[in-house]
Amino acid sequence: MIETTHNTLLQKMLLDLPGTGADFERIHIEPGPWPTDLPHHMDWAYFPDDSLVGLSPNRPAWGDATMAVVGHRGFWFPDMLTGAQLQAQVLRGGHMHRMDWSIVRRDPRRYAPWLVTAAEASQRLIRQMTQMAFCASHHTAMQRRASWLLVCLHQAVQTSLPIRLVDTARTHCEPDDVFQRALGVLEAHLGIWRGADLPTGLDHNGMPASLLTLDTTQLNELACTCHCRINGQASA
Repeated sequence: MIETTHNTLLQKMLLDLPGTGADFERIHIEPGPWPTDLPHHMDWAYFPDDSLVGLSPNRPAWGDATMAVVGHRGFWFPDMLTGAQLQAQVLRGGHMHRMDWSIVRRDPRRYAPWLVTAAEASQRLIRQMTQMAFCASHHTAMQRRASWLLVCLHQAVQTSLPIRLVDTARTHCEPDDVFQRALGVLEAHLGIWRGADLPTGLDHNGMPASLLTLDTTQLNELACTCHCRINGQASA
């Protein structure tokens, strides 16, 4: 049973519907592809606490660019990914809470007020996908990368966000040399710091699994405005 969480949607449910905390299970997720072997994988709704999940197309023609980031401001369903032909990648490992969604389906009247808030969160997720698709075709690799990192930070609970370079690379469909140049520009302008390589080895392109630490002020100067629209700081 949970009584408090960083996830704003889940916290609202706990406050509005006393006793619902008993319906949740807290799990820990490691960075990397979403584990599809979890028990009853398709029946759960997931609410990230201090973790981040990226959603990207699983159609080869679309590449591997992340179209949405879900953190402590949202939730998602594995079943949703199948219909939308998306796949999930854990960008930042940590904890999340999961709930058997059949509980909500069996008693929709009880959950109706909260479901309005959940529907608004789902609409924000759709707008995020639309904006990221626009960003991918209209802005430079550096602008896209800076904006994407600021979206990650907005969805995270930390004021600074160390994430693994190897996982960042997997979220974008640019060639490796384009990816490296974009990171190099961000680093030169002090928007990011690359930490020491982690003992997790190299990715399939031989890229070290370094940590990135973000400087929001500098990244704002380097990014396009897409992160502002996604994060609700400007009208869409």
